[in-house]
Amino acid sequence: MGNILYADSGGEDASFSQSSLAPAKEHDTLIVRMLEEPAILLVEDDPNDALVATRALRQAGVTSPITHLRDGEEAINYLAGYAPFHDRSQHPLPSLILLDLKMPKFGGFDVLTWLQSRPELAEIPVIVLTGSIHPEDNKRAAQLGAIGYEVKPVDSTSLVEMANRLSRHISRSQA
Repeated sequence: MGNILYADSGGEDASFSQSSLAPAKEHDTLIVRMLEEPAILLVEDDPNDALVATRALRQAGVTSPITHLRDGEEAINYLAGYAPFHDRSQHPLPSLILLDLKMPKFGGFDVLTWLQSRPELAEIPVIVLTGSIHPEDNKRAAQLGAIGYEVKPVDSTSLVEMANRLSRHISRSQA
């Protein structure tokens, strides 16, 4: 049985502790990772931003299923395969995670930290999709394993450009 890190408190200052509890078939999650149409996990607390991102990806030609989760805690539960996400045929591991930074409960940095502690999930690419223009957030996200950092656009031209960049990332992650 492997170790799982649990957050003791929410927000950017969450602390993590180890537990020896793990999903019954922790290593089986790798087997179900690649499905016919690899999934995208969109972790975004603002439903309007999630809708805009999903529409932009569809307009950019992305056909992969997109699962929207509302916060970092829900994302960790999904990725760990905890109820109600234990059925991988219904809740497959994603081929890409689009992750907001500033969310209630656990933020994006908490999710990135948790992912680094899980070698069986470390190969899933993460692109931060955020409103933060702070260079230190970009640097910290990269240090925690994010492969990309996209600032949420404020106009339609920027939105199309961002969706096209994300589409290229998605194509590479599915190759």
